[in-house]
Amino acid sequence: MRVLARTYQGWRWSGILAATAVLTVIACQDGKVPTGERDLSRGSMVSRGVRAQEAEATIEVFAPENGDHVGQNGVGWFIDLAVEFETGDVAETGFTGSQLTGPGAHNNVAPLPGNDGLGADDKFSGLIVLVSTNTAGAGSCQNLADLFNLTGPTNITEDEVEIWDTWIIEGPYTGAHTRSTMWVAEADDLDGDGIFNDAPDVVNDSNGDGTCNEADLKAVGLASGVAEKRFFIN
Repeated sequence: MRVLARTYQGWRWSGILAATAVLTVIACQDGKVPTGERDLSRGSMVSRGVRAQEAEATIEVFAPENGDHVGQNGVGWFIDLAVEFETGDVAETGFTGSQLTGPGAHNNVAPLPGNDGLGADDKFSGLIVLVSTNTAGAGSCQNLADLFNLTGPTNITEDEVEIWDTWIIEGPYTGAHTRSTMWVAEADDLDGDGIFNDAPDVVNDSNGDGTCNEADLKAVGLASGVAEKRFFIN
């Protein structure tokens, strides 16, 4: 997984550096610094995720991509994402330990135990993941983060921590042969204890329309932007 993580990082930064080089050439031709160069240096134009101004956490979704046709009969597809925090203190991120888990006999067993179920993740308890076509629990308002199978840090420096999180969908409860939308965000430090560990098990349907989406997610209180992906589940 470490090799995969670094591969994604290489693609990401190669694209950013290439775009910056093009803008530098333009600047040399007209003598002006091109608009957006400062944002490029911070990775704000990365197409795979969301980078919110002044956010304390950044969400990047690697799979699914917008327009993808995923899985077979509703199962076997992946959600693969990373959350990058502007802190060097791992404890502040709400991450409490790596996990390799899954349903049935794989649930909460050595060597990297973690719970497999609905609601906030016991090992990464600030993450919120909603899927519009989900039928388990509270439907589109159900936080599915605890179903993620593989969680761990991919980068820890003095001022940044990145946590990678992956889920292979093993049941058809997110629908089959249907269009779907996913929203991902990091909950803010809602209780003021200095730790991003306050994701709800179920997001409140803030406008009472019977479904949850980006607006309801923002009403929770977030430390990040909202990453949205629209795709088709085969």
